[in-house]
Amino acid sequence: MPGRRRGGFRDRRVGVAQVVDTCRAELVKRARAGKIAIIEMPFAVKTRGRRCRPFVKVMCADREKLLQWGRARGIPAGWLHVSRSGLPHFDLWGRQAESVLRELERIEEFLKLLEEE
Repeated sequence: MPGRRRGGFRDRRVGVAQVVDTCRAELVKRARAGKIAIIEMPFAVKTRGRRCRPFVKVMCADREKLLQWGRARGIPAGWLHVSRSGLPHFDLWGRQAESVLRELERIEEFLKLLEEE
């Protein structure tokens, strides 16, 4: 039976996958509108026995805007590629992904402070 595991417990990952897909669809819409969209993938990359590290996609339909964003963060232009859906994007993991996620956290904290005032 779908959505069930051995022992009769409902697989909660189905609900999480649906939420991730919904958020991802909204971010892809944002990217198609020419805005930078950062998607933290719901899994991590494990490299040669080391700890797992986050995996992030940074997308934007405007290739030049995305390249400029990458240059500002030291990301080589050669890392940019186009997905099957036609959206240019960077796949980042390790230190680059951690740096982007920290930057997002600082922005979110700043926005919360503005809301409180």
